Amino acid sequence: SQDTALHMHGGEYDISSVDEGKQRHKASIWHDLFVAPSSSPPPLFAFVGRLDVQKGVDVLVDVINDLLDAEMASCDDPHHIMPHDVPSFAVVVLGTGDASIAASLRRLVSRSRKSRWIHVAFRDEFDESLARRLYAAADFTLVPSRWEPCGIVQMLAMRYGSLPVVANTGGLVDTVPRNVGIFCRAPSLGEHFFTYLSSGGGCEGYRYRAYASSTSSWFDGVFGGSPSVRRGDASSLWLSMRTALAMDERELRDRRQRAMTTDVSWDYSAAAWESHLAKTASSAASSAGVVAGVRGTTPV
Repeated sequence: SQDTALHMHGGEYDISSVDEGKQRHKASIWHDLFVAPSSSPPPLFAFVGRLDVQKGVDVLVDVINDLLDAEMASCDDPHHIMPHDVPSFAVVVLGTGDASIAASLRRLVSRSRKSRWIHVAFRDEFDESLARRLYAAADFTLVPSRWEPCGIVQMLAMRYGSLPVVANTGGLVDTVPRNVGIFCRAPSLGEHFFTYLSSGGGCEGYRYRAYASSTSSWFDGVFGGSPSVRRGDASSLWLSMRTALAMDERELRDRRQRAMTTDVSWDYSAAAWESHLAKTASSAASSAGVVAGVRGTTPV
């Protein structure tokens, strides 16, 4: 790494020292952002981006709330263990945007302080230096977008050896190799949310206005209108997070090294485009020759 933001917080690292470098930066982030002291911080997930339903951060809130609910429900036993053997982990969210999502994250931070397993920190700001420190510290970077034309967070994360946990959609599929990232289904989006809202079901969620290409018109809708849909979205994201947490040290190291050497420059795309243009030109020339030959032998 050649990043000045890392100099004062754990130092730089490269592909040969990524494991040790991440431990140093995780300790630094833990010291700065978390209340509870820890000599050995747990696996760390980071979310860096806009607080917007497009980015799926509301689904992350659902996941952690569900886990905290499960933990609190088992607290009658003073020696209780987390349901389903959930491993300890930490989440840091960095970003600004939707005020209601920011409020839900602040409530989540407050709830998590009572947890023995799940730790949550939230910074309601855009801080580029802190973002780079998070990429350096995080074992995994969350990008559970509902849609993503391209996205840059996952590419930055890979450069720092932070494995992307991404939705199976758009540019995330195009830029994250399957042997590097962990994929979840893209959170739900559709006009059925609008139908549910207008049915008088009293649902709560995030309203949106979207363009339906099938009817060439705009329509109003709501994210999270159906509890069953939201539960399915949260389950899919949690399954991917759990898959990430279950990786052993060897698999983590191998994926980190592949992540840091992933080529996301224009070199590959440019070469692929040139090849496509060459094939198209060759095919067009062949077709023109065939047509010319047919015309030359057709009686007038």
